[in-house]
Amino acid sequence: MTLLPEGLAAFLTGWQQARTPDLFPARALCPPPSPGGLNTFFTHWKQHQPLAVQHALFFDPWAVAGVARKEVPTTAVLAWLLNPQGSHGFGGIMLSALMSHLSRQSAGRIPASYGRYCHTSVEDCPTGDSRNRVDLVLDSERCYLLVEVKISAPEQEEQLQRYAQEASARAGSRAWAVLFLTPGGCAGHSQGGDDTAYLNLSWRQLSSLLVPVLDAYQGTAAHKSPQRHMAEQSAACFIRRMASL
Repeated sequence: MTLLPEGLAAFLTGWQQARTPDLFPARALCPPPSPGGLNTFFTHWKQHQPLAVQHALFFDPWAVAGVARKEVPTTAVLAWLLNPQGSHGFGGIMLSALMSHLSRQSAGRIPASYGRYCHTSVEDCPTGDSRNRVDLVLDSERCYLLVEVKISAPEQEEQLQRYAQEASARAGSRAWAVLFLTPGGCAGHSQGGDDTAYLNLSWRQLSSLLVPVLDAYQGTAAHKSPQRHMAEQSAACFIRRMASL
């Protein structure tokens, strides 16, 4: 059935007259749109509707790649996002947001800025001991962070305590910590006696930290290349995905 603009306008007028007033006691009646306005709307809609049904705006590259809740590929994407030299082109804004949060959480023991550089690596053995393979290393001018990523896998015996020893040995005079990134954000049972060596964060908290950073970045440039839009879309999909881990 095809409904002409004139017919829709007549329906809206009749609805306003026939509806029960006490269903909407505090709202004034709105005038129905004119047939000409509706006709213009539907004309434009016919032009853009084919683009909408292509669902390109809902494309999630990480779903296509099968990242799901797999810790190794998830860690690799996180390292890409936090890398100031990453191909995303965001610079250090994501890492800066994380550092600022960790500085507050540690009462200033961890610096709020990573400094002039930060090298990221995944599946790394900081001191060469293959028993201590760390998920993510953030090796910056001012701080040395080892990030243990958990989604579904359990902790190993004394895992975080061993990582703390690795971080202490590699940090030198820099501040250091072991960040335990988990779905619940709780402390690990394999921590050692020095609680100041460990920081805890949930995936949802990390997502909440990075969403406003990306939103602010997206509003900085009026004209962007298709590649820039692709990078932003990829980052946005991953940051949203974090909240459900």
